[in-house]
Amino acid sequence: MTVIEQVRECFKDCKIGTEFTRQEIIDRVCEKYGTNPTSVIPSDYCYNMTNKGKQASSVLNSFKIFNNIGNGIYQYVGENFMKVKIQEVIEAYKNDFERINQEEIYKWEAIKCFQDHWDIEADDFTEMLTKSFEMADNLLAARNYFPYKMIVQFAKEEPDTVRRLFKNLFDEEIALQKRYEDYRNGFHELVQKYSDGTWKNHYQDLHAVSVYLAFRYPEKYFIYKYGIYKGFSELINFEVTKSNTEVGKLENYFELCNTVLNVAIEDEQLENMSRDRLTESCYQDENYHLLAVDIVYYGNNIKKAQGEPKKERKQSDMELKKEKIYITDVPKNVILYGPPGTGKTYNSIVYAVSIIENQKLEYVMNEDYNEVAERYHTYKKEGYIEFTTFHQSYGYEEFIEGIKPVMNIENEDQNEIQYDIKSGIFKSFCEKAVRPVLEDEMDMGINNSPVIWKVSLEGTGDNPTRHECMEKGHIRIGWDDYGADINDETDFSENGGKNVINAFINKMKIGDIVLSCFSSTTIDAIGVVTGDYEWHNEYERYKRLRKVNWIVKNIREDIVEINNGTTMTLSSVYKLNISLADVMDIVNKNKPKSIVSEANNKNYVFIIDEINRGNISKIFGELITLIEPTKRIGQTEGITVRLPYSQKLFGVPNNVYIIGTMNTADRSIATIDTALRRRFYFKEMQPNPKLLEDIMVEDLSISEMLTTINKRISVLYDREHTIGHAYFMSLRSNPTIELLADIFANNIIPLLQEYFYEDYEKIRMILGDCNKDNDEEQFIVAILDNYDELFVNAEIDFDERPTYEINRKAFDNIEAYRMI
Repeated sequence: MTVIEQVRECFKDCKIGTEFTRQEIIDRVCEKYGTNPTSVIPSDYCYNMTNKGKQASSVLNSFKIFNNIGNGIYQYVGENFMKVKIQEVIEAYKNDFERINQEEIYKWEAIKCFQDHWDIEADDFTEMLTKSFEMADNLLAARNYFPYKMIVQFAKEEPDTVRRLFKNLFDEEIALQKRYEDYRNGFHELVQKYSDGTWKNHYQDLHAVSVYLAFRYPEKYFIYKYGIYKGFSELINFEVTKSNTEVGKLENYFELCNTVLNVAIEDEQLENMSRDRLTESCYQDENYHLLAVDIVYYGNNIKKAQGEPKKERKQSDMELKKEKIYITDVPKNVILYGPPGTGKTYNSIVYAVSIIENQKLEYVMNEDYNEVAERYHTYKKEGYIEFTTFHQSYGYEEFIEGIKPVMNIENEDQNEIQYDIKSGIFKSFCEKAVRPVLEDEMDMGINNSPVIWKVSLEGTGDNPTRHECMEKGHIRIGWDDYGADINDETDFSENGGKNVINAFINKMKIGDIVLSCFSSTTIDAIGVVTGDYEWHNEYERYKRLRKVNWIVKNIREDIVEINNGTTMTLSSVYKLNISLADVMDIVNKNKPKSIVSEANNKNYVFIIDEINRGNISKIFGELITLIEPTKRIGQTEGITVRLPYSQKLFGVPNNVYIIGTMNTADRSIATIDTALRRRFYFKEMQPNPKLLEDIMVEDLSISEMLTTINKRISVLYDREHTIGHAYFMSLRSNPTIELLADIFANNIIPLLQEYFYEDYEKIRMILGDCNKDNDEEQFIVAILDNYDELFVNAEIDFDERPTYEINRKAFDNIEAYRMI
């Protein structure tokens, strides 16, 4: 009889849920069969020892009857545990079938729609592509997630390129990894080609690619989503295998779905229910692949809800435009505080993504952090997140607005420094968050930080040049005598124009905004720069040209008030001190029927690192009141204030969230500005040794070691100066004495030296050195000096105090850590 058979026999009558220690399991087998204890190997009878609860093999009938629940405890779960869990999900799925069918039938309809319309050789590829995926709904369109929109946009520009990329993706003779990489790289190139601010992200991620493959080959592929994959895997104890490639995740997910499929096809009632619901407008799903996906999605919702009713499916981007729903549970103003290494920056990323995606914080925290971080960086690049760090010199001018020195380009003889009013980082961010959203703003091509330019088209009033520019979609200026090319040798001394021409050719960027000057106080059009500088010799005058997309024209709008009470000058081209929000207000007021606008309901996140290091009163000024949730724009108590420099009214939008972080080792929360404390929700981040429970260096528990160290620090100092778990997280992938030594030598010891001002006796107590008889195991060695030898014949009474040395050898000695 094999050892595995002995284990099965010993526990066959055991009650599900009974808990044992490893030694109790070994003792029971050895007592009955006289087996050598070393032969009773946990990996033979227990779900993966190092990844609690994760099955070492995905084979349903593999012999695994214990679940490692941590702290040396193993719970009896019986044989075929994974299969039993899948069957439980299927039973719940069948009981909830009527509602599920109503909400999820669109997936079968979407694949049928694709199959009916897909023709890779279609003459009008863009039209075919649009129709093929138009029913994909939230699979390819959700808040801040636009893969469908982007493939259509790119197909409009380069249909043959997108056709080629899909041909390659659907070529089953090419390895999947190669197809995925080529597809992604192709869209990366398209984004770079159109990186004038129009398109910032192609959104063709692993999820989108899995949708395309599942739509094209539904009998082979499954629709993948990492959060679903991770949640369902944890529910049934399926091993999420780490992979160095994106496609590796996909293949592991396919294995999970096939495992579910194998159980599903054993249920004749389920098969009948699934077949009966499929009308002629549905893909018939003869291999039940889409059914398996639906079960996985449903099971994940069971895990998320923990017995609560399944939430309604996520609305598509188009649906969200009709009805905005706020569901994030993160407060408007929150400060994450705690000792070093407790995950404040780590959590600020999770908080930010939760806010922008309007998801519950707990849901985002349960996702794979790498994927969350990737989305965070995407949102930051797209302008939804701004980040700054406070310091002692940080002030109101950098944060809200101030005056900055500039050279006046309107007067070329002016050599004196002039001063302009410039918006600070937070004010600029708020202006971006409050501007109205235009339905075709993507086509308008406004860049992330547009400069607002005044442009005169052959002077003021009606003239032929103005009419031609409005009709043809460009702007033109003169100084033709200098020729097309301007360089350092060009002599501007006689006719001038140097600064204007330099602004027009070099400083004006694609995506900037131009206001066409009609009089000294009014403009008649607003446009977005879409082309680089060109020279057009066919014109008799005004040969310097740049292409412009006119958003609104034929208007008469007075801009003196928004231009700080200043009228426009004769100079042909120069920057205006007007905010983008003010410009968009004019556009919204005068928008043509083709432009649809609405309030900006997207969430924005402003992150302030080290918020406690700045002078809050100096930095926030009057904004300390405006950031209160009830004082935000649009709220019943919403207020605005007139800023001291620009004299403009300003308020904080309701869709701007503020996240601060502070290190309690630098400054206690008790000393924080009371005005700030009243307006922020404080979330404490303490060391969490539980996150280190499964990390062992040799047989040393890192979790227990950190717990002991922090208990001693709390007694000898306080809890605000404990040591965070983040310092030791790298040991998860590399649990070696060498890495542990590096962490202690370069992080832990210096931190303790800072905390205790080099009071080495306390440091020795924290590290347990006082209890170590062997000097070689002490991190810090106390040495009693011979004063008679040091100070020969000196008649001085010394207090015999030891000197201390850091023992580098102890860092490489595992016994030194065990004795902590």
